[in-house]
Amino acid sequence: YAKASKSERALWKGLVEGYLEGRPVLRAAVLLQDLRRDPSEDETLLLRWLLERELPALVAITKIDKLKPNQRTTRLRALGGTLPVQADWVIPTSAQTGAGIEPLWRAIDTLL
Repeated sequence: YAKASKSERALWKGLVEGYLEGRPVLRAAVLLQDLRRDPSEDETLLLRWLLERELPALVAITKIDKLKPNQRTTRLRALGGTLPVQADWVIPTSAQTGAGIEPLWRAIDTLL
């Protein structure tokens, strides 16, 4: 996605928005965000777009196992301040260790 041209990304934006708006059963969205990188402008815009449409959005912060605990805490604080979602809907996770998966499922369940 990062290597796509602006025109191609604009096309994808229209496809994603059209899909999401055309799904009356859609109750929430989950954005996967790598702990080691900042959210892109597109990701932030998507979260704001969902918020404007009153569609709840969770952010699953992935790959928390890739940083040491002190680095992880610092990075989570930094990310939490940049994401336009409720703080309790930003959930640190690791597919490798399973950390945070249960809280993520509980959060998803509350939105359904």
